[in-house]
Amino acid sequence: MSTSPPLVGERFPPVMTWMVLLVVLPLFGQCFYYLAELPPPYILSKAWPVLMAPVAIWAIARVPLPAKGGYVALMAYMMGLTPLISMIKLGNGLFDALTTTVKVWPFSYYFALAGVLVWLNPEPGRLRRIVLALGYSTFGAMLLLWMVAPASWYTSDPSKGKLMLYELERGYRIYMPMFFGVIVLFFLTRTFMRRPSFWPAVGVLVGIALEFYIYKQRASIGAALAVVGWGVLASLPARWRRILAATAAIVVPAVAVLVLLLFADKVETWLGGSLSVRQNSFALATGYLGSDVMNWLFGVGATTRFSTVTLADIFGNAQFYIADIGWVGVVFEYGL
Repeated sequence: MSTSPPLVGERFPPVMTWMVLLVVLPLFGQCFYYLAELPPPYILSKAWPVLMAPVAIWAIARVPLPAKGGYVALMAYMMGLTPLISMIKLGNGLFDALTTTVKVWPFSYYFALAGVLVWLNPEPGRLRRIVLALGYSTFGAMLLLWMVAPASWYTSDPSKGKLMLYELERGYRIYMPMFFGVIVLFFLTRTFMRRPSFWPAVGVLVGIALEFYIYKQRASIGAALAVVGWGVLASLPARWRRILAATAAIVVPAVAVLVLLLFADKVETWLGGSLSVRQNSFALATGYLGSDVMNWLFGVGATTRFSTVTLADIFGNAQFYIADIGWVGVVFEYGL
């Protein structure tokens, strides 16, 4: 396979590299993907996979990347086979079936971002500083909005905006795009474990506190904490790693069971309506997959809210949300 000759030094002056990366990295990180309140970057974010498709194709052909074949096969499966399955299993028309692939187009960013970085050839330290600057700015912008935004900016209707929300269970919260914010948490954790010092530890604690107090996206926070915990565990000497892993394997399930037994009513109240919606979606999804092995292996596809026949129509329930049930939703749509 032919590859492009490596550049010697950065393609542009440092200031230009900063400007280009500060624009394109948030688009690759889907920072504006749900922010309909900001129409220009929102529309650009939706169109970004199409605009970057030539770069992705060039990178597939010319840039040596780990697991390239696996990613190409994955995209072919999701964009080719899954729509066909949805036509058979859910009765989608050809156009509706192809429309369902829109949400997986960003998988092409693996190639497109690599292509952009190969073309720019940024100095590694500069790239690290830009990513960290975006991460710190994420927390700073979230805190600033929390401090200055009036209550009138918040909405209880996600169709009117998804950035600043008010819910009965969680109150006021800011659904901040946390792609770079989470990278900063992981970076600070690794920095602390490599060379323990005061500021990285404070940074991790402050970042997590802001997520709990302002962001309040429970599954996302839980996943970030799990990765931070794994990072800490993996960085310890082997002896301490084994001791803590064994302790966690015993203590964490025991505490979880104890909390459920003692505070089941409070946990259910804290989770609010989202728990019942997820329980309902889980039951409907697994029931539809049924005992057909092929459904479980290859999924049944999906619909969009613009499809002629939607999943809500099929299940007779407007409260079915495939995205709310995690890996079960992935299995439902794409199979094991």
